[in-house]
Amino acid sequence: MDKWDINSNEYWNERFKKDWEELNGQKQTSFFINILIEHLPKWMNQDLNNANVCDAGCAEGQGTFLFKERYPNINIDGIDFSEEAVKKAQKLYPKINFFKDDIYDLSKTYDSIFISNVLEHFEDPFEIIRNLLEKTKNHLIIMVPFQEVERLKEHFYTFDYHNFPLKINNFIISYFKIVDCRMIENTLWDGKQAILIYTHKNLLSNKNTLDSFVNFAFDTEHTKKIDRQLYEQKRENLQLSDWGKKISDESIQKDIVIARLNQEIENISIFISEQRRSLEERDQLILEQNKKIEETSLWGQSLYEQVIERDRIIEGLNKQIGEISEYIQNNVKERKGR
Repeated sequence: MDKWDINSNEYWNERFKKDWEELNGQKQTSFFINILIEHLPKWMNQDLNNANVCDAGCAEGQGTFLFKERYPNINIDGIDFSEEAVKKAQKLYPKINFFKDDIYDLSKTYDSIFISNVLEHFEDPFEIIRNLLEKTKNHLIIMVPFQEVERLKEHFYTFDYHNFPLKINNFIISYFKIVDCRMIENTLWDGKQAILIYTHKNLLSNKNTLDSFVNFAFDTEHTKKIDRQLYEQKRENLQLSDWGKKISDESIQKDIVIARLNQEIENISIFISEQRRSLEERDQLILEQNKKIEETSLWGQSLYEQVIERDRIIEGLNKQIGEISEYIQNNVKERKGR
């Protein structure tokens, strides 16, 4: 995929075609949407009833399906700019309407739009937010990685508290929450996620619209109240962040110790291997020397047997010489007697 620019249409078509499922893309989509649904304010239940909703950047449709499952009375579209993603979503969830669309300029207007873990892939995500708000009547629900320091290569933007304007055109932040995914068992995101909702001011100014909805006025006191709430949330999350950093630092130190121990073990293993190889070489040398000794012993035995054989021959010859000598002496005596 190096031949395509990161986050281009071609890049994502290739990813959805080749390794999206392999790298847990579907599971992570479901993971994020389940968190989103769990942490949405209760007043959204009423406002989403019979609403026309769009999942902007739906990937292969897992989030769209879960949203429809949680809010069965909504009419929902799933849109993505990747043809491959849309094809797979249509195949997986044929009862839901999926189609290719441009996130910068949606072809339809909706009561509410939600967009999960998409905006961080753009260098100017607030341009997209403003364009989505133009296609939104009531609420724009946003979920993004929060305070992501070491970004993934596909993430071009880091969100923090100061990034989110309280008001964009006719829409005002009506809900803001940080979820630390590191606290979730079997997490699929090693960091925090921000959930926020931009709501049209007409809904905020009418208390009867939503029974449990807080009426956001435009006076200074309200702004100060929101700032205080955001500050408290920031302080709480900074504490969690510091705690997580401490754990991360301890984990890094432990990883260093483990790496050092592994290196020592590897060095010991190399030393043992070398000693074993040296012993094997010595064993081989001993075998060769033993073989030579055995061959020398056999050669010595053969020489010994040859010496014994020669001694027998010499003994036989000496005996014959004695007999001949005695015979000659006898003949000499006989001749003298004559």
